[in-house]
Amino acid sequence: VGLSERLRDNVYGEIVPRLALSVASQFPQLGVVLDRDGLNLAYQITLRIFFRMLFQAYADDRKLLPFGENADYTKNAIKGFAKKFVEEDDIEFDDESPSYWDDLIQVWHAIDTGSKRFGIPAYNGGLFSSDEELQPEGALIEKLRITDDVMGPVLRALLIDAGDDGNLGPIDFRSLSVREFGTIYEGLLESNLGVADTDLVL
Repeated sequence: VGLSERLRDNVYGEIVPRLALSVASQFPQLGVVLDRDGLNLAYQITLRIFFRMLFQAYADDRKLLPFGENADYTKNAIKGFAKKFVEEDDIEFDDESPSYWDDLIQVWHAIDTGSKRFGIPAYNGGLFSSDEELQPEGALIEKLRITDDVMGPVLRALLIDAGDDGNLGPIDFRSLSVREFGTIYEGLLESNLGVADTDLVL
């Protein structure tokens, strides 16, 4: 129960806000106007990125993806990031390099179309598709470039947690129920993005 609550707090307070700000800030360069429709699109893109990562983490722990079984996949797996964050708690994230993002994109392509190298069959579920006609939001994700100073904290907030003893460790997503994921999803649907006329942060 405590883990579920902490993860929800991270999603609402850390993960989605950081991703949304990065996504929306890149839209003008991609020719997307940040009016009401543009902001709604930025939020939908943010949720798609988040749920891709959540799927990966859950699938790695459930052995639906070959984490720990295929060497090439394991090097790029999202759960590999969790291990690194635990071992190196003082990582400084680069504000110019998109290395985490590039690794994620590579795995998302493999999940979408299948990869013999990674030992992944094609899932074809739509969540990971980048087909411009069928999944325009997925195609837009391909044009984004989210740097490590955003993705690093986002991944750390998603993947690791402090236990009762205060020690950090990777979250075992097998311990979270589908109902808990549904609660997170419902909460996210109640939110949207807006542009403030003045800085609201004190």
